[in-house]
Amino acid sequence: MNTQENEPNCEEQISVKQIINSLLLSYQPVAVRQNSFFVNEIPDELMIETDKNVLITLLGSLFYVIARCSKDTCIHVSAKGYDEVLLLYIKDSNSLNNYSILASLQHLQLLADKLGGFFHLSGQDAKATSIAFSLPTKLAA
Repeated sequence: MNTQENEPNCEEQISVKQIINSLLLSYQPVAVRQNSFFVNEIPDELMIETDKNVLITLLGSLFYVIARCSKDTCIHVSAKGYDEVLLLYIKDSNSLNNYSILASLQHLQLLADKLGGFFHLSGQDAKATSIAFSLPTKLAA
């Protein structure tokens, strides 16, 4: 049996901004149908070493749900890198359905667990949504 088939794809550093740019371009039409748009405020220098396929699936699902639940808003995506943790922030000031977002996060947490990540959802009022997603900058062996 080939043991490499079960190993995560983490052989190289991944540019966080490039991954996010690609995903936001894919889901921008969904946001535009809601009269909304994404703004990528992630610094160019942020890098992560993780399972790229799981990360793309996870963030793609998240951005789709946020775009579908937005209305007439600007969705800000930003991030901060620390020694061992990356914090990704998504802010939407006019969400139509925080319950849909919460339900999706609960489902996506299973994928986040594979990366050692965690979601936190908060909102100042019924329409504002802030999501923080933390994950290690290197996938544990």
